[in-house]
Amino acid sequence: MSIGEQLLLPLGWGPAMADGSLSAAVAAVTGAWIADGVLATQTLDKFGLLARRFARFAAAHDVTTLAGVDQVLVAKFVAAKGRTRHGTVSEAAVATMHNRRAALRAFYRTARRLRLTLDDPTTDIDIPGRASSAQRPLSDDEAALVRLFSERATPTRHAATAALLLAGAHTGELGVLHG
Repeated sequence: MSIGEQLLLPLGWGPAMADGSLSAAVAAVTGAWIADGVLATQTLDKFGLLARRFARFAAAHDVTTLAGVDQVLVAKFVAAKGRTRHGTVSEAAVATMHNRRAALRAFYRTARRLRLTLDDPTTDIDIPGRASSAQRPLSDDEAALVRLFSERATPTRHAATAALLLAGAHTGELGVLHG
């Protein structure tokens, strides 16, 4: 068999690869995440939302195919300005950038597993580290309020949450427990 004949062999790509549509790839990947059942519900919702936002962001930059996505576009999305909880447009918070990059890494990992692409433009996307100075121990008054709330609410879940907060856990780490 010649080299030319080898290149013509079917590769067995998934259905989204046929049209190359980014939106079809997002649908296939989120469907796989649901079918796999590995992601916590909260993570599935967040990653699915971010994957759909990325597809809209890419379309706004005239990229509608999975093959058209490159590292520059991914870096722009990760660092893109967004709306705060108060509705004002501002620079992306470091935590937001980490969430966006994590969602896209998971997206491309699954897309490769589904044989939708060979590429991973999330590789080597640098973002600032998470600041450790933002954490502080709870004050005595705050600790009393946490204890009071944990005693009045559903005992097992909230008591565990209170214990972790009092021990120095971050609120971002608590999502794993509630997933």
